[in-house]
Amino acid sequence: MKTKQLGLLMVSMVAILMLPVGLALADTATEGGVHKGVLVRQTFKIHQDKAPYVTDLHFNITQKEPWILVNGWRVKISGFTNSSSYAHDDGHGVQVNAYGAKIPYCTWITIEVDFWLTDWNTLRISDVVWTIKAIPSSGWTLDDPVLDPGSGKWLHKFSITNDDETDSFNVSGLTFNASKDWYDNLTDVSFHPSPYPDFILEPGESWQTNVSTPEPLYGGHIYFKYNITDINGGDPVNNWADHPIVPVKKAVGAPETTSFGSVAGILALFGLE
Repeated sequence: MKTKQLGLLMVSMVAILMLPVGLALADTATEGGVHKGVLVRQTFKIHQDKAPYVTDLHFNITQKEPWILVNGWRVKISGFTNSSSYAHDDGHGVQVNAYGAKIPYCTWITIEVDFWLTDWNTLRISDVVWTIKAIPSSGWTLDDPVLDPGSGKWLHKFSITNDDETDSFNVSGLTFNASKDWYDNLTDVSFHPSPYPDFILEPGESWQTNVSTPEPLYGGHIYFKYNITDINGGDPVNNWADHPIVPVKKAVGAPETTSFGSVAGILALFGLE
């Protein structure tokens, strides 16, 4: 079950093991560009369970499709005293660096990400590591609403994909909340219990489902959360995300999203809660 996706936003993270002493946990934020366009948000809680201490965190966010650019970004990271960021890849990506901390083993780090894109709304995450690999690479996509003539409802196709080359992971707790309300903190969104059984995605596999709404819900949001756990062990990565529902202008000649397989649903981020 392999799925071709539009607008792939790639994220790679590296946490470098260093051992300075006496650095207290704090918060840092870094931003850049122009905060205009399609706002895509995600909150991750990462559990540092790989090394006695880590002091640096580095990750890249890349929008691979040529017709989609990153207008601006804001990234907040707990536990670090300093951070920096800059655009790269000709406007298709951002590099973020966090440093000035001593993150001990068994500590949760929260990362809040805001991205303003010229079009579309999807996240891809890859190469997520502390000193060693933390979680398999993965990503999610939510398509534009399509009217179902049978039910009269609007369907938003949601996909979650295992982008990793070697490792499988378990997905659990997937649930949605379609709403016209705005939430400053994604962790404040209320969700019903997950209606889906847990499932495992092998490398290259995708799982899909439809989120139905009585109207297209333009100007609204589909909030969702889920957990991924490496089947080789480790703590789950808990994710909360905000998909803004906006009319999307696809570029002429841009490939259509195609999908194969039966079931549906996807991701969020770094050894996070």
